[in-house]
Amino acid sequence: MKKNYSKWGDRMIREMRKNEIDKVMEIWLEGNSSAHGFVPMRHWFEIVGDVRRIIERSHVLVDNRLGEVAGFIAFSDGFVSDLYVKAPFRSYGIGRNLLEQAKSHNEALALRVFMKNFRAVDFCHREGFFIDDEATDESTGELKFVMRWFKCPCGNLPQ
Repeated sequence: MKKNYSKWGDRMIREMRKNEIDKVMEIWLEGNSSAHGFVPMRHWFEIVGDVRRIIERSHVLVDNRLGEVAGFIAFSDGFVSDLYVKAPFRSYGIGRNLLEQAKSHNEALALRVFMKNFRAVDFCHREGFFIDDEATDESTGELKFVMRWFKCPCGNLPQ
């Protein structure tokens, strides 16, 4: 992998190590609480065990900055269940880099994003995803977009 230097030095995207699951879950909890103020905080605590089991069964990549997990993506069978970046590392291309790695492993990807999470919806659009459907999240009652991305069969085209 090509070295890429940033504000935090050398970065590395790699498979999550088993001993990093607690750090990943901290990032997940912080990300949900900061991005989804319209969902009561108790909801995230109620589902954290189920989410942990999903993440443990998924293909998980982490972005490591100076020995610290700065962000992660979890995906399985073409579905991205989670993509989160720690607050101080946001807007530096980490989410994009993690998503690019997931794209390189798949011909197509799908994900769900809360309709009210405008920043995430805009990010997914910039990364080539389109809104395919919408559904009500059963556990929160909030609307979510189902977004999809397909690898172009003709190579990389400018966006």
